[in-house]
Amino acid sequence: MFISNFTFLEKEYPTLYRLGILAEKNTFEDPSTTLTKLRILSEQITLMLGDFEGFNDLENLSQFERLKALEHASTIPNEVREILHKLRKSGNKGSHTGEASGAEARFMLRQAFHLCVWFYELYEEENLFAEFVMPSKVNTSSDLLEKVKEELETTKEELIALKAVSYTHLRAHETRHDL
Repeated sequence: MFISNFTFLEKEYPTLYRLGILAEKNTFEDPSTTLTKLRILSEQITLMLGDFEGFNDLENLSQFERLKALEHASTIPNEVREILHKLRKSGNKGSHTGEASGAEARFMLRQAFHLCVWFYELYEEENLFAEFVMPSKVNTSSDLLEKVKEELETTKEELIALKAVSYTHLRAHETRHDL
């Protein structure tokens, strides 16, 4: 059963929650998608920060320009600003070139988690004490199909061996009765 690191967002911030889950589910199969979803998540957080802090017209700016406006007003701590820029840059790479490594996707997933915890704790005034757990590699249907085929082949081999042993025992039993 899949348990998301972003579950704490589900009630108050369902869009962020869905983006987090999609990023997690694609971490191993499609790292570019993970980076793209995390970029969108970071953009959504930036827009929410702007709304909550009374900024106007952030929607019409690029993510880079939004971050500059938030930095100029000292709205976000340096660590958060750095995470937002990392997510922006890696998301660009994932979206535009499709070049993303699994290691980068896993690293950025952890960064996005920390960003979401900071955001949630700040605006919900609740300490989460949440720890990030790296999602495990989810078996795809092709992985499962391959595993079933291997098990079927093993079962066939075992059945052939069992038939051979049974045949040998049957012949031995018939031979004893013929004597």
